Amino acid sequence: MYKVKLYYSGYVTHIVKAESSEEAILKARKEQDRVYMKEEEWFDSHRDVLDTLMGWPDADTAEEVI
Repeated sequence: MYKVKLYYSGYVTHIVKAESSEEAILKARKEQDRVYMKEEEWFDSHRDVLDTLMGWPDADTAEEVI
């Protein structure tokens, strides 16, 4: 299990099962995309704000947790 912090204008944290930190970050990014797409109407109405929340992949981290 990994605790993954994805950076946008702040950190979004996900806990995911993965074999490595790289895999954990990729899974967390997919989960974050799925959350945004699930709320498609809300997302579309706030697109001008959300488009400014560009991710910074170099700041994403994954820490193994027990």
